[in-house]
Amino acid sequence: MTPVPLPQPGQELLSAPTFEETVVISRGTLTAAAGEAGPTEFQRLLVAATSTAMTGHPIDGGALEPLGAHDLAVALAPRNAVFRRRILQNAILCGLVLTPLPEAVADQLNDLAAQFSVEDSMLEVARDFSRGALGLAAVDFDRNGYTASLDAGRLQAIGARRAGDDAWQQSTDDPDLHARWAALGDLPDDTLGKQVFWFYRARGFEITGGPG
Repeated sequence: MTPVPLPQPGQELLSAPTFEETVVISRGTLTAAAGEAGPTEFQRLLVAATSTAMTGHPIDGGALEPLGAHDLAVALAPRNAVFRRRILQNAILCGLVLTPLPEAVADQLNDLAAQFSVEDSMLEVARDFSRGALGLAAVDFDRNGYTASLDAGRLQAIGARRAGDDAWQQSTDDPDLHARWAALGDLPDDTLGKQVFWFYRARGFEITGGPG
């Protein structure tokens, strides 16, 4: 099918997703990441959690029906490359929880990128995983992932304020939200919350809700 072109400058839809659009995105994301037997329960939970967290709309992962890549791209026709790439990245994340990653799923993720008329370097990582080349995947992740553009001398300053480069990124200052996330550090070491807290700390990320 013909890829869905990006909207012309000035004609992009820049508002946050509605509930209806979030459901459509969640359906397409899950379909692109699902194996031959359909999405796993964990994938359904993951898509529901990430969709709800990013949009504020509660999503029931168990109620999501399949939606093909082209149909999802058509639904997102007014959305710009930044928005589409974020959805693609979520689909890649959802696919990578499959162990091993079926090559057919890697093909589906590449098809989604093609239908979106966007590219993402993390598709290389997904392809490496699907072929069992875990060492190469690690190299590609380091080369193409979020560490790729970091200067080693600036790692300690990674939490500094910076201009947003996507539609949802904001420099916020929400003390109540910050306190809730910071409280994860008080949880026992064997909890998911504490591991998230240490993940943020180890990489110098600002705690959610804080400035920057």
